[in-house]
Amino acid sequence: MKPQYLQIRDELAESIINGEYAVGEQLPSCRELAAKWKVSYMTVSKAVNELAAENFVDLNHGRGVFVRWRHEGKFPTSRNIRIFIPESSHPYLDIFKNTVKQQLEAYNWKYEVLTMQSVKELINLVRDTSCYSMVYGFELSKYEDIRDLCNAGRERLIMVGERYERFGISSSAVDNSQVIRLAIAEMQAAGRKKIALLCSNLNHMDEAEYVAVWQNLSADANGPEYLWDLKLVPFSSPRESLYQLLEEKFKNGMFDKIDGIISTDDEKALIMNNFCYDHKIDIPKRLALVAVNDSGMAELARPQLTSISIALPAQVVNAVRLLEEKVSGTFNGINLRLAEPLLIRRGSTRLS
Repeated sequence: MKPQYLQIRDELAESIINGEYAVGEQLPSCRELAAKWKVSYMTVSKAVNELAAENFVDLNHGRGVFVRWRHEGKFPTSRNIRIFIPESSHPYLDIFKNTVKQQLEAYNWKYEVLTMQSVKELINLVRDTSCYSMVYGFELSKYEDIRDLCNAGRERLIMVGERYERFGISSSAVDNSQVIRLAIAEMQAAGRKKIALLCSNLNHMDEAEYVAVWQNLSADANGPEYLWDLKLVPFSSPRESLYQLLEEKFKNGMFDKIDGIISTDDEKALIMNNFCYDHKIDIPKRLALVAVNDSGMAELARPQLTSISIALPAQVVNAVRLLEEKVSGTFNGINLRLAEPLLIRRGSTRLS
C-alpha cells in the first residue's frame, strides 16, 4: 500500500488532470488540505512537493501553490517569432528592442516587432501556431487576461520581464525577492533603520511580489516598516496622485518616522526626490532613497539615484536561449530563467 502522502498526491494530480483545478488556479493551503484529509501538515506538504517535482504545480513561497501546464514539447520547428511590446515611451523599450534584434539575428531568426494597444488583440495574435511569440512588459494585472494569454500561447509563448511560471509559460525575469533584499541591504549599509516601501498597483505581479517579500521581512520586530501603497492609483500615471499622497504623509508626520525609502520604480523615486527638494528634506543626509529599474532616469536626478538594475539585456539573452532550446529539441521543461539584479550605488544613499 502506498504511503499516505503519495495517495494524496495521486488524488490531487487526478483532480488537476480532470480540470477540477484550472491552470493558474491556486490550490487550497496545506493546512486546509490537511484538515480535509485529516492528516498532518507535513504529510500534505510532502504530497504537494511531489506534485511540484512532477510539474503539476508551481510553488511560489509566500504566495501559494498554483496549477501549471505540464510540459508538452510541441513546438514550431522554424525560427519565426513575433515580438510584442506595449505602446509606451519608457526608456527600457529601446534597450529591449535593440537587444532582442541583436540576439535573434545572431541565431538567424526571422522576427516581426508589433506594438500592442489591447490585451484582446494580443491574445488573438498569440494564437497563431505557426510561430513563437515573445511578450515584453505588457503589465497584465487581471487573472483572466493572464490565463487567456497563456492558454492561447501555450508552449509557443515566452515572457520577458514577467513571471508566469505557475502557468507553465517560459519566461525570463529577475527574482523580486532578491531585488528587495538588495535594496534593504544597501539601506542598512548606509545606516538606515526605519525604511518605508513606496509601491503602486498591487494587482500587478511585480508590485505584489515586492510587497509580499516586504511584509514578510516587516513581520520581524527589527525589520523595516511597511508604510505606503498606491493601490488606487493608475500604474501608468501616478505623478499627480503620488505627490498628493506624499503631502498627506508629510502633514501627518510620517516623514519624521523614517530615514529611508525604497521605491519600486524610478519614476516614483524621481517624484519622491522632487517632493523632498520642495519640502527641504535633504537626500541623502536626512532621507536615503533607493529605486528599482535603473531605467536611465536615475542619473538625471540630483543627487543621482541609487537604483537596482533589473538586468533587461540578460533577460533577453535568457529568452532567446529558451527559444533556441525549443527549436533544437533540447528544452528541458524548466520554464523560468532568472537574471541577476545589480545594485548601482549613487548619491541618494551615500553620504559624501
